Amino acid sequence: MRYTQSNHTNKIFGNASYDIASGAKLLTSGNANIQNVSGQGGVTHSNGALSLAGNNQSFTGIFDIQSGNVSFIDDAVNSYVAGETKLANTATLEYTAQEISKLTNVSGSGTVKYVGNSAFTFNESENTNFAGNFVVAGKNATVQGLDGATGFKYNTLISGAASDYNY
Repeated sequence: MRYTQSNHTNKIFGNASYDIASGAKLLTSGNANIQNVSGQGGVTHSNGALSLAGNNQSFTGIFDIQSGNVSFIDDAVNSYVAGETKLANTATLEYTAQEISKLTNVSGSGTVKYVGNSAFTFNESENTNFAGNFVVAGKNATVQGLDGATGFKYNTLISGAASDYNY
């Protein structure tokens, strides 16, 4: 299945859920919204802004963000994917934590941007194939190198709005 935005009001399938079988892919480009993704297949986003919402913890496939921005809000209703998130160099995952959150299984050379006020953890030991940028623009972030080390193989950038950064 492929979705390409044709105008600024065109969004993907409203409140649909997506069960993606192993070997299958959902391809998105342009500005889109998807939610409630499950299965062992793949989701590939190639450009524009994608908003991910709903319960996605049953998705164990590969979430491949090739370029553009993917936003996700982790709260009592929304849960992030359990599978691998691959970030290409020109891709950004903007992760907003509204409850205690931990992001794992991220790879690639793109950018993870943390926004929010709840406790958020991003450890190198759980994201060993990530070599991109980690931007802290929220509060209560904990970033940890391998085995508790304070040096990272990725760049960590702290914005002016960030506070309570632990490493």
